[in-house]
Amino acid sequence: MKGLRSNNATNGNSTSEVEAESAKYYDRNIQTYSVNNQNPADFIDEFLTLIPKGKGRILDLGCGPGINSGYIDSKHFDVEGVDLSHKMIAQAIMTYPNIKFHLADMTQINFPSQSFDGIFASYSIIHLPKEKIPTFFAELHRILRLGGLLYVSVQCGESTEGFYSHPSIPDEPLFLNIFSKEEVTECLSKNGFKIISQHEKLPSGKVFPFMKLFIMAKKSFE
Repeated sequence: MKGLRSNNATNGNSTSEVEAESAKYYDRNIQTYSVNNQNPADFIDEFLTLIPKGKGRILDLGCGPGINSGYIDSKHFDVEGVDLSHKMIAQAIMTYPNIKFHLADMTQINFPSQSFDGIFASYSIIHLPKEKIPTFFAELHRILRLGGLLYVSVQCGESTEGFYSHPSIPDEPLFLNIFSKEEVTECLSKNGFKIISQHEKLPSGKVFPFMKLFIMAKKSFE
């Protein structure tokens, strides 16, 4: 594909190095990212209608510069954001000083069990290697309250992982985990989630050339 490169591997890096390199990528390219991502995520309103307004506590995983956190806050929810990019978190704190943001690896968060009514993960798990996904979903299940809602958006297609170049940043490959629909839905089911809504969108404009998959799933049991 034009503007796209993949080696279908992690270049021999450990998973922690892959995630750290993704954070550095966003540190270097925060300006381009911010220009290209100024609106809240697709289907965020549908997600919020399923959380008790005024009572719901929501975790924004991979919050970036805080666009989604700010929108969630504007709808009167208690929201916190987590990201591994220093510059993304700095911008989020500057733009939304009333929201609590954490500079942290989202795979190593240590919130108490049943801390949140909702978890919002917009294009964040795509930067985690496949071997980490089952354990990660299990951890999200742990920190969600019973009946709590998980929002996940991913790049969807033939299951693979590797380094790809974004059309807006063609000279800097970024690690992506591309999910098949069956792969992500099966993993959610195995880790205690019941899918209640799915949407797909074709890629449009200067974006990665993969189908976009949006899933909302409830924690169905302890």
